Amino acid sequence: MRRDFCNIRLGVYASTLSVRLGESVIKELQKVNPDRFVELIKIKPVLKNTKEEFRLLSEALNNDVIDMAVCFLDRIYVIDNRPVKDVLADNGLGLATVLSRLSTDTVMVLKKNTMIDSKPIFATDCRERAYQIKDRFPDSKVKIIDGVNSCLNELNSGNVVGAVLPECALKLLNKENFRGFEYLNYDRHMMTPIMGQAMALLLERDGEGLENSSKRLLDGDAAYELFMEREIYDKIKDKDLDERISYITVSVKSTMDSLDVNIFLILDNKPFRIRLGGNKLEKNFIMHRILEEIDELLSGLKIR
Repeated sequence: MRRDFCNIRLGVYASTLSVRLGESVIKELQKVNPDRFVELIKIKPVLKNTKEEFRLLSEALNNDVIDMAVCFLDRIYVIDNRPVKDVLADNGLGLATVLSRLSTDTVMVLKKNTMIDSKPIFATDCRERAYQIKDRFPDSKVKIIDGVNSCLNELNSGNVVGAVLPECALKLLNKENFRGFEYLNYDRHMMTPIMGQAMALLLERDGEGLENSSKRLLDGDAAYELFMEREIYDKIKDKDLDERISYITVSVKSTMDSLDVNIFLILDNKPFRIRLGGNKLEKNFIMHRILEEIDELLSGLKIR
């Protein structure tokens, strides 16, 4: 049954990054709904891992603990690598809106006055960044640690010399003096974000229909990017009949006219990157070129 909310309870997973995300979404909601009060409800973790975030938010929505939830798209892919609409439908949820993707730039974080030795140890939060660190520092070791805070704790404890992390997470984590770290740009355009990283979804119970709260927040480019990423991912998987590709991530960035596609994959335990761009009207041609590149890789040829 349709409900008319004066007080909207927005649920987030109680991690630092998710809480900051919730606060930014509340500001956007209140801009378009000044007559409504939006309350931030923190859903406490149980196991403290990313796989439980979507599950706990789904349970809170279905148990009427919250009215809406916000989470990053990759938190859904972590637990169920299927089209997001199918995952939501199975959990009795609907997609209220896709919000603008936050920055996917990457930074290296160092303690002040740090000197990088010949065989450094770095921390990062995902595999594709680990490959990029190894490209830049061939003799380095890399710790892949779940969560930005955990990477920073490793750095603070002296277990690693630096951390390579998404810039959007660091901007959201702490506004007070960056915790005494130095923030340096690090190969910004070479890092590939994981699927859906920094893209936020506003979720509601299926059929609830809180259009007055969320519809005007819809970002057309963000939705376009979301569904094109999934389309490319599925077409690549369809090509890989022998299951030689162990890992794929796709990032699509679109503006009013342009389209930029960045793909990172691991084929036969070797990392490859494909990057193509053009006009939005050339979407089908870009897709065709991507699939040609994939065919060449699977045939043992190098990317041109």
